[in-house]
Amino acid sequence: MEFNGKARINYQLSIINKMLPPQRMTVPEIAQLENIPFGTLYTWMQQYLKNKSKKTPLMASSHTQCTAENSLQSSSKPVA
Repeated sequence: MEFNGKARINYQLSIINKMLPPQRMTVPEIAQLENIPFGTLYTWMQQYLKNKSKKTPLMASSHTQCTAENSLQSSSKPVA
């Protein structure tokens, strides 16, 4: 399954939100459920955390969806 642009960001956002509170699913659980390699999930989370630490304006928001979406959009690495 391949996504481009906004659809890819929305999909990655939905996966990252599963890793964050309140769901806090584990990487193995998500990998099995979504059929995504562990490495891809860890990369997405690393990108999210890296961009979150930059504290861009949307990062200051308490709304997880905006934060995760902004983190993924500002990442310079293409994601599979």
